[in-house]
Amino acid sequence: MSDEDEKVVLRAEEVLPVDGSEDVSHLLRVASLPGMPDDAEALAEEDDENAEYLPSDATEWVVTVEFEGSPRLNPHQVTEEFDQAWREKYGGLLTYGRDAKTGLWSFAISSDGPKAVTSLKFAWCDVREPEDAEGPAPTAALYAARLAEVQKKVSRFGRARVTANLTPEEAELRTNEHQALKERLDGAVVVKLVAPEGPGFEGRDVWDVMLCLGLEWGDMDCFHWINDTSFGDDFLFSVETSTEPGYFLPEEIAAGTVLVEDLVFVYSIPRSPAPVAVFDAMLGAIDYVKGRLGGEVRDADGETLDIDATRRSIEAIDAELRESGFLPGAPDTLRLF
Repeated sequence: MSDEDEKVVLRAEEVLPVDGSEDVSHLLRVASLPGMPDDAEALAEEDDENAEYLPSDATEWVVTVEFEGSPRLNPHQVTEEFDQAWREKYGGLLTYGRDAKTGLWSFAISSDGPKAVTSLKFAWCDVREPEDAEGPAPTAALYAARLAEVQKKVSRFGRARVTANLTPEEAELRTNEHQALKERLDGAVVVKLVAPEGPGFEGRDVWDVMLCLGLEWGDMDCFHWINDTSFGDDFLFSVETSTEPGYFLPEEIAAGTVLVEDLVFVYSIPRSPAPVAVFDAMLGAIDYVKGRLGGEVRDADGETLDIDATRRSIEAIDAELRESGFLPGAPDTLRLF
């Protein structure tokens, strides 16, 4: 747990209970989910001093730079060449370097990154994030310009061989394919438990049922089923609310001022390590909450949830992802979605 995460938890513990009134956490056990890794593989990855961090050839356009004589380069001086103005013109990228000391690849700039590097990799993701929508269109001409610009930038550090994992034309084609795949399959499961008519769900009651289920309050001031394996998203599902502000502040819950109209259970299908199994487990959790607090189970549009149709939709997305070479929850899938 990071220092920041610990501060968030302590903030809640100062004003609210840390244990639920009962323990029904058996309803949400990661090890019981079909399709999850076995116990040995499900443990969180431990730090490995020999681990390398590299871009993915499957989802990123990667330009590799090898210098004659393997000079020792200052990674800060390298990244300074690709400033904000350059990134706005040619698109944001990640920079990797081969550590001159260990010979291992890692992010060129990080708190514990290499002090000197001998080779470089520059990576652009195939799919642009929404905030990059106004940036340059990923055409073959742009990829060719990026390649020429990288060659120009790195030439100041010495004679270099610059190669890419795809030609500009191949990169444009794959980018368009992956963008279409993301737009078609980037689905989320959203199930609402709508409070009975009246004041709504009281904050302290919500807090208690979430603790009873073993959910953790934290990131974005919402509740989460933590994925403590090394596969898939950090959270198997999260619980928020459509009632403003959309999240749960422990200080306000403790003061008795929180009343919400609904509880919204949500997760990403492509980022889930077991999309169908998580849905079934989530339904079990919702059934428990409904038994405790009342309410009606609805879909994202506020209509009565059609469980079978929703499960079929999840299964269809899961199957198409696999057919496209993107296993739900796998590292390359997380990069794309």
